[in-house]
Amino acid sequence: MKANGNVLYVTLNNEESRVCTETEPCWRIQDAINIAVTGDIIEISQGRYYENIVFGSASSSSSVTNLTLIGAGELYTQIISENNSDDDDNDNDNDNDNDNDNDNDNDNDNDNDGGDENTEISSSSGTSSESNNNIFAEGGGSSGGGGFTSADTIADVWYANVHMEKIGFIHKEEISAEAAFTKPTKRAIGIHVRRTATHFSLFNCSIHRDIVYDSNQIVTSTNAGNDGSADDGSRALIVSDGANNIHINSNVFSGDYEDHIHASTSNSIFEYNSMTRARRIGMLILNENNNNNNNNGGNNTIKRNQVTDSVTNDGIQIQTSNNRLYNNFALGNYGAGIKLCGMDVNNDCLSPYDQWSQSNNNTLVGNRVDNNNGGDVVNNGKYNEISSIPFEDPEDIDNSFDDFDDDTVNPKPSTTNDLESSAKTKAAITTTTTGTAIFSMITLMITILFY
Repeated sequence: MKANGNVLYVTLNNEESRVCTETEPCWRIQDAINIAVTGDIIEISQGRYYENIVFGSASSSSSVTNLTLIGAGELYTQIISENNSDDDDNDNDNDNDNDNDNDNDNDNDNDNDGGDENTEISSSSGTSSESNNNIFAEGGGSSGGGGFTSADTIADVWYANVHMEKIGFIHKEEISAEAAFTKPTKRAIGIHVRRTATHFSLFNCSIHRDIVYDSNQIVTSTNAGNDGSADDGSRALIVSDGANNIHINSNVFSGDYEDHIHASTSNSIFEYNSMTRARRIGMLILNENNNNNNNNGGNNTIKRNQVTDSVTNDGIQIQTSNNRLYNNFALGNYGAGIKLCGMDVNNDCLSPYDQWSQSNNNTLVGNRVDNNNGGDVVNNGKYNEISSIPFEDPEDIDNSFDDFDDDTVNPKPSTTNDLESSAKTKAAITTTTTGTAIFSMITLMITILFY
């Protein structure tokens, strides 16, 4: 927990409250954000919150900064896109009156995520006005899929120094049989860290997306057909150019997002994260301001991340310079395990890559790369130092992935009910073990007495 201010409380209950005290907590997270001041901590109790939350906007004059959102655990406190809500399972179903001062703000801030957004937002009617959750327009090209006018963003962050911890973010999208082969009309975005949101941090959270047919058949790379989800512009985490000095630590990214981490940032840290089966790419570190030779971005530390089974592209792709990649795992990806982009614009790096988006002077030490179809480490840049010797970092913590193996990592329960069941099972095992130990001691004492 980073902030040091007042504590605001959010919990699910049957009556609407916007006071956010411990005795009279808010029942929606957005209400707490709206009344928070610099340094406040927002504690979110266990539950499923069907909301899309917003911290400021492009046109906001708010000076709020240094907010902390902390849940009860990513399996216990879950923020589910309100667009995915089911009235039969909506714990905080409401009238969608978010009382957010930033509703209907225009987003003409030149903020983009590497070609995915245009500064000119055009709706289907040709206007440029949109609400907070309609903040994207696709520029086309291989980076974004093209044609989108809006986004379904679970958390849109404009404030600086926002810290999120122990929260699960979920998109769950039902696709009917009739719509199974049509492209979604909105981009699913887990968290968007805007250019003004410097020093953002995300610890011990999860971001997950399910695309499910109405027959409950999960869409995978092998059965997706022509549904368009492989190039639907979805992102688990976007970090826009200018949002520097961020820290992404010990999070789980999974499910049907096109990219899991898509970041144009400098002086940032990505460590101990897991990215599994992105539809396109696990982690992309790019130079958003292309077409110049300033080579913006770079100087990031990327260590001990696990990136596996990216479906159509690389595990990790780097388009900037002076980064450090230590002890990462890139296994079983369709493209390269780790790719360093170079001068050749045809070297298969993602749009908007050009000759200025080259990856030079990087240090790669101790990365485990194996069984990647496009090569393990592909070095198209210059002056990169690449070594397979494990890197010893005195700042590393005990929960490293040094000995990572699928057989040694226990799968986490996928629902709260599963978690409770798992806890009961552990308790039963503990009780049984304790009883066995007591019985053995009694038997030993009787044996001693009689002999």
